[in-house]
Amino acid sequence: MLNPEILRVIRQSYDQLYRANSVGHYGFVIIGLVIVACSFFTGPAGKPINGDPIFVFGIGFVIAMIGAGAIALARKNRVDLVDIINNRPTDIVWVYRQVNKATMVGVTYAQFEFVVFGLINKQQVKVRLPGNCVQALLQEIPQALSHVTLGYNAEHAQAFRQDPVSLLNPS
Repeated sequence: MLNPEILRVIRQSYDQLYRANSVGHYGFVIIGLVIVACSFFTGPAGKPINGDPIFVFGIGFVIAMIGAGAIALARKNRVDLVDIINNRPTDIVWVYRQVNKATMVGVTYAQFEFVVFGLINKQQVKVRLPGNCVQALLQEIPQALSHVTLGYNAEHAQAFRQDPVSLLNPS
């Protein structure tokens, strides 16, 4: 069993990322609906003020549907990682650390650390964590989840794509 504090941070981080992405998805829906509403406005002479109303309606409808589709896809693909860790740990086959750096003109201005959990169904769940939590989590994994392969390399990535079960360590 992993440290409850680390599990709390994992849940909090994963939920924050989900909410942040949801804001963008709902933003698309709202913008699309506003555009659709604008397609019904007419000027003083009874002529459309926004160009061809069918075209404007269509653009707004497409934007709203993109947002709605993104919301549905995010809900469908959402994984309760803490539940898997606690109740179905054998669904996790691979865990590794990933560092993403944001650079501009060769200067790094941000660095984000993730722990990526590879699941038996070939899905990867990426959780952004503070650096100290990443280290603490990676130190606890060998004891708490001794069956998983720890660390990233090209061979592990290929094995995961072909047969995730092959990454399970014999207990």
